[in-house]
Amino acid sequence: MGNYKINVDGNCMDNGSANIGGILRDSNGDFIFAFSWSIHRISSI
Repeated sequence: MGNYKINVDGNCMDNGSANIGGILRDSNGDFIFAFSWSIHRISSI
């Protein structure tokens, strides 16, 4: 069984909108899965 790598990132803006997304790749760097969502920002802490 090989390894997997996941990268995630997010942002939030002054208007209260926020987003999160990520990508999953296998040990060869081949694409497995990606996602993105708009979320409600509650607090940055």
